Amino acid sequence: MRSRFLNLRSKAIAWLTAGIGSFAALATAFALGAFEAADKQELPQITAGQSIDAGKWLIKPLKAWVTDQKIFSVTRRKGRRPSFSQSN
Repeated sequence: MRSRFLNLRSKAIAWLTAGIGSFAALATAFALGAFEAADKQELPQITAGQSIDAGKWLIKPLKAWVTDQKIFSVTRRKGRRPSFSQSN
């Protein structure tokens, strides 16, 4: 009789754990779906010399550029994003 009770107890724990896990998965999926559906902020378009309010700081970029030449003595490899590390 005792082993039957332990068997039922372990089954109940397994069902309860599976139910809680399923509920957590559904809640996570719902939260991620709601987050993805939210309106996304548009990135600001700025020009050189225009100030940006970044909360605690006021940032004023003086210039920016894009190049395929060496940066910090590192040549960019074909098909890879630019890297600022010194290793090739």
